[in-house]
Formats: sequence, C-alpha cells, structure tokens
Amino acid sequence: MYKKIIIIIFLFILNGCASRHQLSEESIARIDTTKGCCNKLSEVLFTKVKIGEEIDIKFEETSPAYIFKSGKSYFSNLELPNSKAKRILSFSSSISSGYLPSATIVVPDILLLNEDKKKIKTFSNIPLSRKEHFFLGSIYTGRVTLPDAAKYAVIHPSRNYSRNIFAPSDSGVIWDIPISLVGDTTVVIH
Repeated sequence: MYKKIIIIIFLFILNGCASRHQLSEESIARIDTTKGCCNKLSEVLFTKVKIGEEIDIKFEETSPAYIFKSGKSYFSNLELPNSKAKRILSFSSSISSGYLPSATIVVPDILLLNEDKKKIKTFSNIPLSRKEHFFLGSIYTGRVTLPDAAKYAVIHPSRNYSRNIFAPSDSGVIWDIPISLVGDTTVVIH
C-alpha cells in the first residue's frame, strides 16, 4: 500500500518537473487572426493610473495586439504614477473556469519603458502565489518592484511562462492549468 502511494507521488512530481507550461491552442488560434496595431509601442495611448487604483485588464480579440520578442500578444499600456517611495506593481489573475479540465489563466509579462518610451526592463516568468477566495476560487498573484526610471508599463499575457500553475478541484484532484493569451488580470501600483 505505501509503495503504491510513494510511486504515485513520485510520478506526479516527475511529471510536474518534466512538463513545460503550454499555451492553450485556443489562445494561439485567436491571436493568429488578430492584426497588429502598430510598429512601435510609443505610437499608442497610455492610460494614466494612480497609486492604489485597481486596473482591470481584459485581453480579448478587440484588444490591441503587438509582436513582442516572445511573439504576438494582446496588451494594455499604463502610464505609471510618480512617487518618491519605491513603487510595486502587483497583479492578480484567476482561472477562467470552475471546470478545471478546460480552465486557463492569463499570466502577464511586464515591459517597462522610460520617459522617452524606450525599453528599460522586462519582467517575465514572475513567481505567483495562490490564494483561495470563497466566491472566485483560486486567485494567483505576482508582484515586481519598479525601477525609478520606469514611466510606462506595457502589460501583456506571457507566451512562455515556464512555471507550473496548479489548482485543486473540489474533489481534491490537482490540475495543471495552461496559460492563455485571452482572459483577465487586475493590476495595482502600490
């Protein structure tokens, strides 16, 4: 009995270590039919945000798309608030469905630009922490410290997130949730 349990646990761990997060086929099909919006990110408008303001971002077919180094993705542009204190950008995403075999999740990459809208840093593969919410299920959050020179942020779903994202079902089964280019995330600057 104990040998079977140990073997099952070992196989589960081995599978989790060996697998790389896959982008959902639906996401790839949707983005491939979307026309890119512009040649340069500096050509688009940036939404001004305030410290503590929650920005709900919906990535979908009507969102602008751009070809990043990692590939084409929907995006949202934010003009960051000035602050003398260190600024933290945090985001939260939830899985797309309560039916875990078909669920996906948006995990953003964050491209930071300076005052001249030149790239200064990209945050990708950001570690996530999971919290359980009674009504919303599993919520995954990440955060990054913004450099002082960052004036603008371009938020876009990751195409190459390499960390596994697990979600428990009501029956206790653990599911590996694939990333998606369509879905929602909420961003806050602290």
